[in-house]
Amino acid sequence: MSPVRFRLSAFLLLAFYVLMKKYWRYLLIVLLTCSMSGLHVWAANEAGLNNGFIVEPYLQLGNHPVQQKEESLELFWITDSNQDLWEVKSKSPKQTHWLQQKPPQKSILSYSVPEKLYLWDNPIDGLEAGEKFQYKVSKNGKEIFAGEAVARKADGQSFRVVLFGDTGADTLAEKKVVYQSYLKKPDFLVILGDIAYSFGRLSEYLSKVFPIFGSSEASAQLGAPLLQSTITLPVIGNHDIAYGDNKSGINFDKLRDALAFYQVWSAPLNGPLKNRSEKDIPKLLGNEENIGRYIQSTDGRYPIMSNYSFNYGNSHWLILDANPYMSWTNQKLRNWVRQDLTTNKEKTWKFVCFHQPGFSIDKVHNAEQRMRLLSDIFQDCGVDIVFSGHAHNYQKSFPLLFRPVRTGGNPSANPDGTVSGEFVLDKLFDGKKNLHPIGVIYIVSGAGGAALYGAAPNLPGATNFIDKFNASTHSLTLCEFKQNELKLSQISEDGQLIDSFKIQK
Repeated sequence: MSPVRFRLSAFLLLAFYVLMKKYWRYLLIVLLTCSMSGLHVWAANEAGLNNGFIVEPYLQLGNHPVQQKEESLELFWITDSNQDLWEVKSKSPKQTHWLQQKPPQKSILSYSVPEKLYLWDNPIDGLEAGEKFQYKVSKNGKEIFAGEAVARKADGQSFRVVLFGDTGADTLAEKKVVYQSYLKKPDFLVILGDIAYSFGRLSEYLSKVFPIFGSSEASAQLGAPLLQSTITLPVIGNHDIAYGDNKSGINFDKLRDALAFYQVWSAPLNGPLKNRSEKDIPKLLGNEENIGRYIQSTDGRYPIMSNYSFNYGNSHWLILDANPYMSWTNQKLRNWVRQDLTTNKEKTWKFVCFHQPGFSIDKVHNAEQRMRLLSDIFQDCGVDIVFSGHAHNYQKSFPLLFRPVRTGGNPSANPDGTVSGEFVLDKLFDGKKNLHPIGVIYIVSGAGGAALYGAAPNLPGATNFIDKFNASTHSLTLCEFKQNELKLSQISEDGQLIDSFKIQK
């Protein structure tokens, strides 16, 4: 070694010694931090974060509108591979061994976001009404996911329901509402439309809905594993249909992952609109090959799942599409609504859910009153409460009876979208001492995560039918059923009580 190189090496060694002597504590902290980070990543991988799921398993009611002696549910999950062998097993406390379920069915969800994605649909059969059960999912013989839930309740069993809409905007408020919902331990969840902003695309579900509703950790900052343990029922809203500016339909040449509503959810297929040729459905535009792929991916759920109904405990629930392409003056559709509510008259409670409210005083959507056209059927058939979203706030009407103006024998709307008619309000009902409302109560629970807004100023007659209004906080609706009594509570994103009332039968 030359004298120059020797002196340079000696200098570098001396400098390294001085730095180590002075800063060894800081270097040690850096090394430990890196080591712990590596350990954290290793532990996360071992815990299953690289287990092949794009979306972890979540529960669906599926095509099971009425209660059965043996209940069934569906378990969905999404992957980017179709080469694996999947198995699902279930077990109730009364069973001594795990029950092997039927193998899953596979659907191709997408050809473009970001590549082919696959939805797996696995039935869970042999459940006893109201009984808690465990389930586990195995891939290629190795268990990689486990969860537990409660089968649908039967008549006479108490149950809890959470409802809110206008949620999938990837906001802190959405995460808080999901977390509060999880803490309430609902038996099922109804999302009142506008589930994935802004167009209801599969990519928006993957970024704004499933990571929050299916968060592996429950916290106000992240969301909660709500979907893994809770049956979830969807309502279609205006932001779920990806209509362009021309309002004529969904163009699959421009948005090939649009209209994910019918792909990622599974609800009863007992609605009145079964074919693509129907008038009152979301229209599909673009290349027929793209449209054909989309329809195949919905496994028969498009378009019939726009409207459906189901029974739970001693209650009946009717879910309707309230988007502008629906014509609720159509006698065929009106007859179907009336027949559905009449057929289930043995149920103690009856509820209707749709996205756009008929009765709202908000400053954005108050004139969208077309769903008032069904009010006469609701009250004739004994509906207790109608739940909606769309308006980003909480509203509760007085119990009311409304008779819309008729033209040619049918209820009709004005050219500006409003619906005129006669009100009868029950202002004696307070839900505290007087527990027997006369009329239908209309609830708007659209404060599920999207930006809030208030009431319209100087709206003629606005305060006549609305009893409560809150636009100061995001919130959820909790319904607790004990046979002949319903307690409804509106809960803020921070767990505070906003409003509550009881109804007795």
